[in-house]
Amino acid sequence: MTVLYYGTHLNYKSEVSFVAVKKDENIRIGARVKRAREAAGLTQERLAELIDVTAQYLSGVERGAVGLSVPVLLRLCSILLVSCDYILIGETTSSDVTGVAERLSKLPPEHIRNVEEILNRYIEGMAISRLGTGEQSTEE
Repeated sequence: MTVLYYGTHLNYKSEVSFVAVKKDENIRIGARVKRAREAAGLTQERLAELIDVTAQYLSGVERGAVGLSVPVLLRLCSILLVSCDYILIGETTSSDVTGVAERLSKLPPEHIRNVEEILNRYIEGMAISRLGTGEQSTEE
């Protein structure tokens, strides 16, 4: 890629080679974006479409070649249901349950009801499975 650099003299311009420098922080942020995207089961193309950027830009973010703007960061966090803190500095709570609860808290109420129903059916299935194998519940 070539960038034109305008010198101090009027009408003077010279070509300067431009190489994208990966900053360590951008590399770490990109890795967290990629982990969150994969955890959400999205391809780069689909996530890019949802947050209104190109797949090439998102690929650059994940590789650490480009940084995130604040509007893109906010859209990304909203779609992936993760906090900006996680993407920017990697802070998460120590409990997996807390992380799941945080993601659920960002869902609309009707979706939370669906998740509760799925969870209830899952727990019911586990109980039926335990009965079939003679395993005792750990909650007794």
